[in-house]
Amino acid sequence: MKLKLVLLLISITLSHSLIGQESKEIQYDQIYLSISDESSDFYYPKLLERMFQLDTLLTDEEYHHLYYGYVFNESYDPYGETSQNDELEKLDNSEDEWTEEQMHRYISLANKSLVEFPIDLRLINMLAYCYKLNGQEEKCNQLSIIFHGFLRTIINSGDGVTSETAFHVISTSHEYVLMMMFEMSFVSQSLIDECDYLELKENEYSVEGLYFNVSKILERNLELMKK
Repeated sequence: MKLKLVLLLISITLSHSLIGQESKEIQYDQIYLSISDESSDFYYPKLLERMFQLDTLLTDEEYHHLYYGYVFNESYDPYGETSQNDELEKLDNSEDEWTEEQMHRYISLANKSLVEFPIDLRLINMLAYCYKLNGQEEKCNQLSIIFHGFLRTIINSGDGVTSETAFHVISTSHEYVLMMMFEMSFVSQSLIDECDYLELKENEYSVEGLYFNVSKILERNLELMKK
């Protein structure tokens, strides 16, 4: 059953935030200190456990540390490859309607995949959608709130209009999730210094293109190449 990336809007409006907002500086050194301190509210294992428990009370500051703190994880992969990817993709691209068994299989695989790459925004959203299709409304709502918490984190990192005010992302897939959020399509993509620049088709925001700061992705790729 072909699954489309569906936004589950749980009384959260983000679209007003795209242009003209004040950006939040990403202080990676401070984030590292906070997520490494066992006595800190931002201690990473603690935040991750709350996310896996579908805690809907996570604050924007906690999402900020969850998202950008993930780059310090030893298993950080900017492209989010997990051992479940192939089977998830096969189910995702199936032309036939899923059986109940296949639905349960997708949900099981998605949860296992998120253990390997917890900040997979597309999969978080798709899992929420599957819970909805499966009649598990509470889990759908909880995951949707988490999904939007991460989206807010990216949106709060910049406005995307210039390379200096680029949105900071830790995975290129998050660029496409954000564009989908604002119903935008791109016509070309180029790397400008530490930014992905996506030239956009005509859109309601009259934005010609968006900049995404991918410095942490580039750093990680260099680290992996040296191994």
